[in-house]
Amino acid sequence: MMNNSRRQFLKQAGIGLSAAYLMPNLISCQNKTGAVSDNPLQNIGVQLYSIRDLMDKDPKGSLEQVAKIGYKHVELYGIDSTAKQFWKLPYKELKRFWMTMA
Repeated sequence: MMNNSRRQFLKQAGIGLSAAYLMPNLISCQNKTGAVSDNPLQNIGVQLYSIRDLMDKDPKGSLEQVAKIGYKHVELYGIDSTAKQFWKLPYKELKRFWMTMA
């Protein structure tokens, strides 16, 4: 049986709400011109959790490989909400980097 405190619940809820709020702004199904594609196969992405070991070692190199394979969309994980980072990369830097790749 899990023994969660109110403090733990509030912390987890805050992280979840922060992620839900930030995700659409980081990476979306829009292309560089802002248009949403009608082809559903162009909107297939990859969950970065599936390559979590690679992301922990080399986040930029892993994202480059994902883009090279042909993925245009990724689902993030690994948020550090206090530092506003994913894998020690600030949100804005990560978004800028991915937009140059995809």
